[in-house]
Amino acid sequence: MSAVVCVAGFLLAQSLSKIVHLDEDWDWILIPVISIFATFVVLHRSAWRRELSKFTRTLSLLLTACIIFAVVLAGGFLVLATASIFVSGNLVAG
Repeated sequence: MSAVVCVAGFLLAQSLSKIVHLDEDWDWILIPVISIFATFVVLHRSAWRRELSKFTRTLSLLLTACIIFAVVLAGGFLVLATASIFVSGNLVAG
């Protein structure tokens, strides 16, 4: 669920940056922040790790949101790289 929200936040941030016509410098800041924030909100609203103190839980959830964003980003790059190999036809016939 959190990964889906992270992807949705990523896509929302990209479309917002196109609509608002932000500089490329702001794109690199805005897109990860919105994605990580959306993931953090979903994790924070869940019942995950409620036994921890507020500060420890917040840091844990923030770290988890960053890890989820990194995994989603790496997965997206992997899918795009695989698709580009298949589309370009550079597969070695065995």
